[in-house]
Amino acid sequence: MGLEPRATFAALFASISQHIEDQASQHKLRVVLLLDEAHLLPLQVLDQLHILLNYQRDSKPWLSIILVGLPELRETLKRNVLQSLTGRIPIRIHIPPLDSDQVKQYVRHRMTAAGCRREVFADDGLLLISKATGGIMRRIDVLSTRCLELAAKGKSNLVDATVAEAAIRDCGEALL
Repeated sequence: MGLEPRATFAALFASISQHIEDQASQHKLRVVLLLDEAHLLPLQVLDQLHILLNYQRDSKPWLSIILVGLPELRETLKRNVLQSLTGRIPIRIHIPPLDSDQVKQYVRHRMTAAGCRREVFADDGLLLISKATGGIMRRIDVLSTRCLELAAKGKSNLVDATVAEAAIRDCGEALL
């Protein structure tokens, strides 16, 4: 017979707390807990995170928590039940959607960072990517990847409007 979810959560939470304390005291390390997709975390988990932030030695915190998520996270954190957590979040950064010029720069930078030394995305393809994604980076990444897959499959060296349109049709709900 398995543990009920609340008992499992309590055991996991105790284990994380002990690990943080061990790292901080034995190794003199400051632990950083990065939670990506934090907008998907249950309220129960978010509600307990503030307890982890209480650990200190010599008035210095042992732990920093970085929550990364979609705009829904900001709305979730506004709930009264999470006031103890939100009061302990000193820095909040919101990345607004990119405009079409920024989308071009973003995609081209990503291609360069991946080692590409030539233009792969035509301006008309990038304009369609910008419109279809609303400038949301995660959507840009998904759609750009699909564009590259379709271009490679079609043995094309360029992601133009035709390739972008096909990728937009393929991605459908992923762009919503």
